[in-house]
Amino acid sequence: MLKTALLFAGQGAQAVGMGQDLAACSPTARAWFDQANAILGYDLAHLCFHGPEAELTRTEHAQPGIFLVGWVAFQLLRERLPDFAYHAAAGLSLGEFTALTAAGSLRFDDALRVVRQRGRFMQEACAATQGGMAAVLGLEEAPLREVCEVAGVTLANLNCPGQLVISGPSDRMAQACEMARAKGARRALPWPSPGPTTPP
Repeated sequence: MLKTALLFAGQGAQAVGMGQDLAACSPTARAWFDQANAILGYDLAHLCFHGPEAELTRTEHAQPGIFLVGWVAFQLLRERLPDFAYHAAAGLSLGEFTALTAAGSLRFDDALRVVRQRGRFMQEACAATQGGMAAVLGLEEAPLREVCEVAGVTLANLNCPGQLVISGPSDRMAQACEMARAKGARRALPWPSPGPTTPP
């Protein structure tokens, strides 16, 4: 028997313009963006639609923004397919909050406030640690652990076979990425999020 699961994105998926097309063509979407602005007390929708990128990328804005756009997309899916049924909801890191809300375990307004606070606290941690993260593609765990030990960084996430994530002080990340490539990694990509936060 086939089963359907929903998967929601985490931090790093933000991009200026996200959700703007949904709001432009759907009164339902516009209503959700307006409601979010009212709950938070600032124009998160404008940041999602127009940036600037430097502000949207800040963890305190990126996290509620990604949560909101994921939730709006989910609501539009339900509106377009009223009989749509799914058996599970999941998300990576931040996306877990969208999944919990889609599953009915959290109310939208409560989840949005929690995600906003989560982003603020993580932004403060980012400022204090001056760290970063990078995705390493095409390298196995064992050689990447060797790289981490030598470079003084940490293996942070085992996203899936062939995609691992490292985290550590920003002054060591460039060296770690170079070493990973020398070990055979196809790519080593810094994440577009400040500090050692969890990428998507």
